[in-house]
Amino acid sequence: MTTKKPSALINKDNKDEVVKLHEAYVNEIKTSFSAALGKDRLYQRAVGFMQDQQIWMVGVLVRYFVKKVLSFDHADFMKAMKEDINPLLGELGIWALTNYSMR
Repeated sequence: MTTKKPSALINKDNKDEVVKLHEAYVNEIKTSFSAALGKDRLYQRAVGFMQDQQIWMVGVLVRYFVKKVLSFDHADFMKAMKEDINPLLGELGIWALTNYSMR
């Protein structure tokens, strides 16, 4: 997923066009999210077994991984990799990390 910029054909002063553009972006993100989660469930990866109400935790894990785990000493890093980061190792984790890096 790449950072999108409004098309030159979109009239940025027309609120309806901007709203439709935003809806298209959200729909694209929802579709790619569902595809990634579907693959994880199909291949029975850890994140595939999370309930829908727990999926937001993947975002929390992404922030935790980027802000904290990467700067741990090696022993704590390895422990976090074994115990905490399992849901990030699937398609959904890659999707979340990619979107987080695009911010």
